[in-house]
Amino acid sequence: MLNRKSSLLAVSLVGALALSGCVINVGGNGDYHDGGDVSSIMGSVTIDPGRHAGDVSSVNGDVRLKEFAVADDVSTVNGSVILDNNVAVNSATTVNGDITAGENLNAFGSLETVNGTITLSSGSMVEGDIETVNGDISLPDTEVKGDLTSLNGTIKLTGSTRVYGDIVFEESEDGWSTSERNWPVLIIEENATVDGNIILERAVKLELADKSLESKVIRRNRS
Repeated sequence: MLNRKSSLLAVSLVGALALSGCVINVGGNGDYHDGGDVSSIMGSVTIDPGRHAGDVSSVNGDVRLKEFAVADDVSTVNGSVILDNNVAVNSATTVNGDITAGENLNAFGSLETVNGTITLSSGSMVEGDIETVNGDISLPDTEVKGDLTSLNGTIKLTGSTRVYGDIVFEESEDGWSTSERNWPVLIIEENATVDGNIILERAVKLELADKSLESKVIRRNRS
């Protein structure tokens, strides 16, 4: 996961519009052709309500899609991705920032961050995986067709959330020997479901409202 982050984001910065030292706002002023790529090096990018874009990216700035906006791959390096209600994207990626989404997000690919949290809202659907390294994942009333993966972050499933794939806590250097106060936590509330397995490659505190989920726990020590 980590090794592909730089190349993914570097490629995304080659777009139809590449500017530095500015804030780009794609709105209804008639100067933008729907479906084009938008990118910035030193500034934030905003796609206004109902607009369509191709790939949307920044290096040092946030990327925001307002209500009912649609885009392909959304990415930033040093910034957050903010997706308002009823947004659709192919994927969203950041290195040093959060990914937050309002209600009814449709993501046809993956959501990934290294140093940041991923927080969705009710009615969201993610067709791919959700991955963090040093950040929490919070999913209320959400469907995820792929896997949830983290290294050091807490994962919390609430409401009627359903994960069709696995939940994976990846191996860390001292993952089985670290103090309990440093363990990430897996919280699965009563009405949330996991179809796949819960794979622990490090120590994790489990808070499972449905104790039958304990049968899905697989502990792996690869050292």
